[in-house]
Amino acid sequence: MEITAPGEYEIKETFIYGVPAANTLYLIEDDNMSIAFLGALESGLTNEQLEKLEGADILLLPVGTLSKEQRAVVVSQLEPRVIIPYLFKQARVKKELEPLETFLKELGVKNSDPIEKYVIKDKDLPQEDTSVVILSPTQA
Repeated sequence: MEITAPGEYEIKETFIYGVPAANTLYLIEDDNMSIAFLGALESGLTNEQLEKLEGADILLLPVGTLSKEQRAVVVSQLEPRVIIPYLFKQARVKKELEPLETFLKELGVKNSDPIEKYVIKDKDLPQEDTSVVILSPTQA
């Protein structure tokens, strides 16, 4: 099943909520965890979008398309326990996007080694501070 529009979906006990925006935003709930995927946002979240996405444990954040202020607002609104940044400037991509290093500096993240795969259980989610997980880009 391909999900490409706002709405509520259930696939094998996984719940997916498509939230209307310029690009559909998604909240995925499974195994007592929720993941918010914001798509290529061009501004912060509306109150209606925030209502649907708040409480997300893991946030996939398009850091390269948001300003420093917009990123700060979205992170403080959602208060995720894990942030996975994506859509940022990379050497092999020629788009005009914000570099990942800028975002990491804003959050005070020093150890930023990318990992190939991220696996976590709800009991292992950070309880106090928000952690940042950087995934290695795949080669096309």
